[in-house]
Amino acid sequence: MPLAVRAGTARRKPATGTATATPDRPAADVVAEPDAGQRPEFPVSVRTRRADKAVTREMTAVRTLRPNG
Repeated sequence: MPLAVRAGTARRKPATGTATATPDRPAADVVAEPDAGQRPEFPVSVRTRRADKAVTREMTAVRTLRPNG
C-alpha cells in the first residue's frame, strides 16, 4: 500500500469534475526498489477537470512503499 510522504495543491477554479492520478515514475522502477530492500519515493500528479476539460485543481503527492521483508 502506498504511503503519503508529502503533498501540495494548487486550486485553479471551483473544483468539480473528474480526477485523474498519474505516477511520474515507471511502475517497474518503483516496484523494483522494495525488492532490493530500498524504500522508493515517487510523485503522483493529480488533476481535476470539469466537463469542459478545464483544469480546476492540481495536486502532487509524493508516495512511498515499505520495503519487503
